[in-house]
Amino acid sequence: MPLNLGVGALLRAAILAFAAVLLLAVGYVAILWNPEPFFAYRVTQGNLMLASDRPFEPEEGRRLLARVQSRLETSPLYDPERPMRAFICNDPWRYRFFFNRSAGAAGVCMVPIPAVFLRSADVLSNRLYDPKGEPVPPPRDLAYYLAHEMVHDLTGARLGIAGHYRLPRWVREGLADYVGRAETFDMAEALAAYREGKPEMDPRRSGRYDRYMLRVAYCLEVAGMSLDALLTDPPDAATVEAGLDAIAPSATPPGAEPAKEG
Repeated sequence: MPLNLGVGALLRAAILAFAAVLLLAVGYVAILWNPEPFFAYRVTQGNLMLASDRPFEPEEGRRLLARVQSRLETSPLYDPERPMRAFICNDPWRYRFFFNRSAGAAGVCMVPIPAVFLRSADVLSNRLYDPKGEPVPPPRDLAYYLAHEMVHDLTGARLGIAGHYRLPRWVREGLADYVGRAETFDMAEALAAYREGKPEMDPRRSGRYDRYMLRVAYCLEVAGMSLDALLTDPPDAATVEAGLDAIAPSATPPGAEPAKEG
């Protein structure tokens, strides 16, 4: 009898612990889905919303969102009827809370959650800050980071959760960069950097997606692929880089071996 009571107590404790963890998980997802109460300063421009935990001039926020919108509009992915929300986490605890396992990233979009989160930033100067508190230099301004993360949201809306995460990383991140950079992307410069094997062309060394962006640009601008074809039947990375090599002989950075990716 005492043994049975012990087993019963352990089972009840395990059920209660599971229920508590489940409740916390549901509560956390609910906050991610509706984070507005944690960000007191908000402004909207068309279907875009920008929120921050620190004050900014509403007109500056609208001007920034207009820049983001103009970049998103360059892509067939853009849906003017889809509300998109961005939240700037300046306070360290908010950053850790909302980024969770993605802590260290500049921005995060957790498809299917319809919100994107950014590291600390200055709306007025259109700059995102790096982990050391220094502004990230152009061309990767705050508008770029916002557009990049919103493209992930739009891609998830187009393909669904499984389709979004099944995409090869070079397509998913390269497309987000291609749209996020918009008019600041110069394919001739990117080809030259690719040919010379510059550090920014190695995602693992630089943490940047310039190489992926160049692949996407090649597919859309040179190979003439449609966006739908790129998203639903992306070519092998080796094939894309062979095409790049044909117009700009590559000097692949040591250890990069990009052609082995999906």
